[in-house]
Amino acid sequence: LRNHPSTRLVSLMIGANDAFLCQETTTDQCATELPAVLKQISVNVADILTAIRHQAHYNGQVVILNYYSLDNANAVDNAGSLALNAAMDQAAQPFRVQIADGFGAFAIAALHSAGNSCTAGLLTQLTTGRCGVHPSVAGQAVLALAVAHVTKK
Repeated sequence: LRNHPSTRLVSLMIGANDAFLCQETTTDQCATELPAVLKQISVNVADILTAIRHQAHYNGQVVILNYYSLDNANAVDNAGSLALNAAMDQAAQPFRVQIADGFGAFAIAALHSAGNSCTAGLLTQLTTGRCGVHPSVAGQAVLALAVAHVTKK
């Protein structure tokens, strides 16, 4: 950021891979470890934002992009995304950031598919016929609009 003083926007979406790794490497799919993972995600967000605001002396706009649910009809998926979002949002509060509602944006975009982000075409398509966890081009556009909604003009 110091080398690019004309930067007007920094966006951050961090933590889901940590949660996925925990799910894959623990016997209870991260049920008992989740509080510690969420705490570490909060620490990571605070560390990154400290570096952006205090070390790089960036005073421009920073947007935290909230995660989406893979399936809004699935309470477990929703709870995981909402917990991750709460960890990011809470850690970001002291750093003058805006929150982009990726969760709500995906939910609206998937309404025509009973809330399923895969069926709605918002997630990457795998060769197995199933969906990945990352946004497709359409999903990226939905998330970009969520960021644009909160950015200063």
